[in-house]
Amino acid sequence: MNTPKRSTASWQAADKSHFVHPFTDTASLHKDGAQFIVRDHGVWLRDSEDNVLLDGMADRW
Repeated sequence: MNTPKRSTASWQAADKSHFVHPFTDTASLHKDGAQFIVRDHGVWLRDSEDNVLLDGMADRW
């Protein structure tokens, strides 16, 4: 499946109008917006800004 790439701004707009984040620092969320993971490969994640992140919390769940 080939899905079109969405911009971080479009993800943040959809998030802001449809989701509640009860355990999130709302001041930081409103200032910076949410971060979106769009791909994964094992323990490596890639966000909507194309940053590569190590999923260090995966073993906790």
